[in-house]
Amino acid sequence: MPTNNATQDHSVFIEVFGRTDVGKQRDHNEDTFLVADLTTGDRTLQPQQRRRILSPAGMVLAVCDGMGGASSGEVAAQMASDTLYSELVTPPLATETNALLTTIDHALQSANRRIMSAARKDPTRRGMGTTCSVALVQPHHLVTAQVGDSRVYLIREGAILQVTKDQSLLNQLLDTGQISPQDVPNFQHTNVILQALGVVETVVAEYRRVELRQRDRILVCSDGLTGPVGDDAILNVVRSNEDLVAACKQLTDLANQGGGPDNITVVLAEVRGPGLPAPDPTVPMEALSLRGPQDKGSRPQ
Repeated sequence: MPTNNATQDHSVFIEVFGRTDVGKQRDHNEDTFLVADLTTGDRTLQPQQRRRILSPAGMVLAVCDGMGGASSGEVAAQMASDTLYSELVTPPLATETNALLTTIDHALQSANRRIMSAARKDPTRRGMGTTCSVALVQPHHLVTAQVGDSRVYLIREGAILQVTKDQSLLNQLLDTGQISPQDVPNFQHTNVILQALGVVETVVAEYRRVELRQRDRILVCSDGLTGPVGDDAILNVVRSNEDLVAACKQLTDLANQGGGPDNITVVLAEVRGPGLPAPDPTVPMEALSLRGPQDKGSRPQ
């Protein structure tokens, strides 16, 4: 007997956890992260709130890695996180991609202006800024926004995909062929980024979209993880830990075992439920570049 489509369950569930660690070589933590349900406004990670039905508006996962020394870096990162949250949970909530990009971009520009204004008013905070990597998880797809060199990854079965592209000097030189991948281990300026909130009048974020499948895992992290820990090791940890809390702890522990040169922040989510299709091994994971509101049309679609 055919199934009645009206009674089919199209639910998608998301489970999420996040963790931040000062690392081994810093005396304070300039990272912050955001996990928030855009429909309810809930941003807690209490055990009873870590797993929920994913609403059409979705959940935002973000990592901000502050810079500026003293207390300035963490101030900038917290400003960015709080501004992103307040802008994204304000109705009307966007579900369509173009409207969503406009909302995210408006939030990033607002955070940029707020950080710059605070730095101008207080000479002790001059030069402060922050990276910001955003993952907006909706029932059937992931949309990312990238400013700086924190990252968003997608892990599906035995594969890992770096969804975001680092806005860094290293990446720019690789893209233009001025250095080769073989030169990377000896490159002296891996910490030089080309975009950050709070240091330029207008930021131009990179936007991408990925279609989601059953049991996809989404990792948002600062470069305190990706500096000392390679993609293969990240994949191995995420695949070998069914429990997200354990996976987050093992990732931060691994970064510390690698010297812990910077603050380490990880946010890990998993999506599942009858509303998602099963992974198809014949279809490769890929991230589609999107034209954002600040994009002048130079990036191919």
